[in-house]
Amino acid sequence: MEKEIRIAYLTPHIRCDPNRTQFQRPKYLSLKNTLFIFAGKETVLPEEIERKLRIIRGPLKFGRLSARPLYPIWCIYKVLTLHRKFRFDLVYSTYDCFSSASAAILKLIGFKWVADIWDHPELWKGVREKDIKKMLLVNIPRILAFQIVKKTLKHADLVISVIHPSALAKFRISPQKIFAVTNGVDLSITKPKGLKRSNAEFRVFYIGFLMKERGLDLMLHAMAMLKGKIEGLKLILVGDARREDVVYLNRTIKKSGLEELVDFHGRLSHEDVLTLMEVSDVCLFPFPRIETVNCIYPVKIFEYMAMGKAIVATRLKGISEVIRDEVNGLLVGPDDPREMADAIFKIHENPNLRKRLEFNAQKDAEKYDWKIINEKINEVISSLEM
Repeated sequence: MEKEIRIAYLTPHIRCDPNRTQFQRPKYLSLKNTLFIFAGKETVLPEEIERKLRIIRGPLKFGRLSARPLYPIWCIYKVLTLHRKFRFDLVYSTYDCFSSASAAILKLIGFKWVADIWDHPELWKGVREKDIKKMLLVNIPRILAFQIVKKTLKHADLVISVIHPSALAKFRISPQKIFAVTNGVDLSITKPKGLKRSNAEFRVFYIGFLMKERGLDLMLHAMAMLKGKIEGLKLILVGDARREDVVYLNRTIKKSGLEELVDFHGRLSHEDVLTLMEVSDVCLFPFPRIETVNCIYPVKIFEYMAMGKAIVATRLKGISEVIRDEVNGLLVGPDDPREMADAIFKIHENPNLRKRLEFNAQKDAEKYDWKIINEKINEVISSLEM
């Protein structure tokens, strides 16, 4: 039987995006336990969530990188101070180096430690800055931060792995400590509203950080191959982008004659994202096969599924455990624009295939409801010996 436990939840910052892992995890844990979140003073959660937990806000905005190195000092002090009154059963950290460092020190003092890894700690790898100034300010701190995570995670009492467990080999974590799950989707908010798709356009959709290293070039090259083959073809891109990637995007669009085919929206609200997703015909996941993304279970995939979309995704280790080729999506070779273009064209030419993929994707999404995933996590946390 599950018991209510008192948790000190360590994270410098929480982005208030309703379907993000970092938002859903404390939201659910606060329903079952007494939860204290130790974060920066800028952290704001919806009122209905904040009523169920306590946010201990620091004196600085720890969401800012310049302030984050001070987070462990403040966090450890506040946890120890409040522990005298509330007697925390465990500390729960996110996988960033500042939370991990804080939790590792508290572990040495005698606390139980649960670490939560929902993205590869080296996800930035392969996205190296070339400018010498940026390299010094960005890449070197990233390398140091990863080394802290690598040195500390193996000391956690429990590691929630939301990446394929094979990706954790270099961390030397005992397999008995690893509890593997996937990311998920909030089915209460991620569902079709009955919006109709356009008869005049065939819309291909992508949501995520727009970078060459994460498949932007693959999508653009595939669209160039489909130009003139699909009437009303349109690529809808939503998400943040670095300046150099916006330059690359605009240059490639012009060079390939895609001015009428590509719409770049930048960052949008979650509600607007779901609206564009619903009226699209195909949704893409174009990541390459590199170590840091080969093992992930991206939230966007589960959102695509919940919205009943036909998915074309690159054949990666994590993705292939969720998307079954020709059943609830189509899998294509990474870095193969021809195969991606052929898959999109295949869906366009076969309405029955599209309907089957859409039906099976939406049905399978039920297995990845955040409630189900977070309940499993709460059960395993409750089973720890305090």
